[in-house]
Amino acid sequence: MAGDQFSQAMWTFFVVILIWQALHVADSRLRTADDYLDTCMELLKSHSKSKPSPEPGLECPQYTKKSCCKAGVTEDFETKENWQNITNYVHCPQKSSLSPMCHKMFFDELCFFLCSPYIGPWIAPATHDEPVTDRFTDVPLCASECNSWWEACKGEYTCHENWYTDFDRDENGLNVCKAGAECRTYEAMYRTASNFCEIIWDRSFKVVPDEEPCMKFTFDPAGPDPNEETARKAAASSAIKHQGMSFLQWICSFFSDNSVFPLGFQWRKPVFEPKDNED
Repeated sequence: MAGDQFSQAMWTFFVVILIWQALHVADSRLRTADDYLDTCMELLKSHSKSKPSPEPGLECPQYTKKSCCKAGVTEDFETKENWQNITNYVHCPQKSSLSPMCHKMFFDELCFFLCSPYIGPWIAPATHDEPVTDRFTDVPLCASECNSWWEACKGEYTCHENWYTDFDRDENGLNVCKAGAECRTYEAMYRTASNFCEIIWDRSFKVVPDEEPCMKFTFDPAGPDPNEETARKAAASSAIKHQGMSFLQWICSFFSDNSVFPLGFQWRKPVFEPKDNED
């Protein structure tokens, strides 16, 4: 009896594997590494693309050859340090504008967020009340890049740590300090570079040592994008995880149905009968 049950279980498992392999080829929902590298975040419909492509004349020179955004997407930031009437970067009365170096770092970071063609492995549904559909989370940011951003901006002022979740919004949707919130320097608010880089955009970035695969948003536009290699490694890993989860979900769904199995086999749960006690 036990031998028959074992044989049936092994044969059923073999059939399941064959069926899943066939589905693996045919199921377009299983994403490949190339899929992750050929997709863009869904942000502003007027300025976002579904897939990266060249964008001559783009104000973010790092991404003219391959971009997820259209020209003009950063115009409000360049002129008013206000992005699309959503984020006002200068929201405290102590200063009327960002320092030139901090302005440049935020500009490069904004270009990365809007235009980088290599953020596919980290795209997730938006978790904040803004007119966007997607965001990215835990993008591995090189520690040296984080430190440069911090050193350029730590003397600026803000009233909230998390710029995605903590602000109130005015009647036009622009971020404003909550009543009673105190404006402090970034240095007093965040205390360390890694806190600043990880918290300000609600864990969009995760600071990692430069020795690990990591991303930069400041680099020479005349050269290759240094983020491509890191993104390709992450895309390959994401594809493997996606396929593994698809297999697991399919297996669970398959075994939850107690109907007739392929090839006429009927699933029967093993029944273990206790042996009679020997006198």
